[in-house]
Amino acid sequence: MGSFSIWHWMLMTPIWLLFVWPTWRLCERAGISGPWALLFLIPPLGLILVWIIAFIPWPIERQTAK
Repeated sequence: MGSFSIWHWMLMTPIWLLFVWPTWRLCERAGISGPWALLFLIPPLGLILVWIIAFIPWPIERQTAK
């Protein structure tokens, strides 16, 4: 009972693909380092990450503001 079975990993891989990978790409487009997307695996921190991405100035906004 103390170890993870193959079923656990078969369940976690799609979760990683559905949440972490797109968030990683979104972070990179927003000008944030991609590894910050790993915070999405910790529920409260993932919510904070979404708020940060929503309210920071994106690179395209920084270019047009000059």
